[in-house]
Amino acid sequence: MIAHWISAARIKTLPVCLCPVVLSLSICIKLNTLNPTVAIATIFCVLMIQIATNFTNDYIDFIKGADNENRIGPQRMTSSGSILPRTMKKASIILFSSASIIGLYLIAHGGIPILVIGVLSLFFGVIYTAGPFALAYIGGGEFVSMLFFGPISVLGTYYLQTLTWDLKLLPIGFAIGLITAALLVVNNTRDIQTDKAANKKTFAVRFGRLFSRIEYIVCLYLPIILLDYSSENSTHQMMFVLFLVFIAMLLTRRFGKATNQAFNKLLGLTSSYLVLFTTISIYLLNE
Repeated sequence: MIAHWISAARIKTLPVCLCPVVLSLSICIKLNTLNPTVAIATIFCVLMIQIATNFTNDYIDFIKGADNENRIGPQRMTSSGSILPRTMKKASIILFSSASIIGLYLIAHGGIPILVIGVLSLFFGVIYTAGPFALAYIGGGEFVSMLFFGPISVLGTYYLQTLTWDLKLLPIGFAIGLITAALLVVNNTRDIQTDKAANKKTFAVRFGRLFSRIEYIVCLYLPIILLDYSSENSTHQMMFVLFLVFIAMLLTRRFGKATNQAFNKLLGLTSSYLVLFTTISIYLLNE
């Protein structure tokens, strides 16, 4: 049973919420402005929102018929019968509620800006798959993921630690967000046929695989340009940038050839690329 919940949490997707937070916290450590209690609360809050969103997606996609026996991606717990729909729904509500409770502490610390970010995060976490205008079903999920798991998360975490805004973090925030969007591109390209059948009009369904490939290329290479802009020029910086270009080249080549189950492996590799990119960014920005 525990294994089912771990699967429903979609562990491979969790770097999308952790990477921008960890990057900001690393900068605060360098500046000697880190508040450990606020940092831990931030990490728990974003993790709960991400996992609750994954649970909601699992439940709603089952209800709407997007997850069925023709699914190519990893098995979903509600559609497979491993977790009852009402149980999955309750788990989503509990996690969103828990995130809200922790969020109250963060709001008390950070004030109105954190209240706005928190409310919007919960709102988009729910309507990503739920409701008549669910983003996953009308397209545009990439934009929301890029913003919330990119600049909003990076700047919001930094603000919670320093109570100031540093707009110089915007480029690296967008860089992290773009790679997060690349994960959705892989997922949606893999599911084009089943999403069409469920009337799930992602960008991949609307514009086709060639558009998705271009989108994936942009989401992997543009972050490298933004990192190069954000970090100091040096020999080892150039080496790291070229190394990321090489990895991005391998991934985009794999994307062009991927079919069916191969996309599942590519999803994991893209998630690893996000972690690698974040690690290199932390090093270059804090040297």
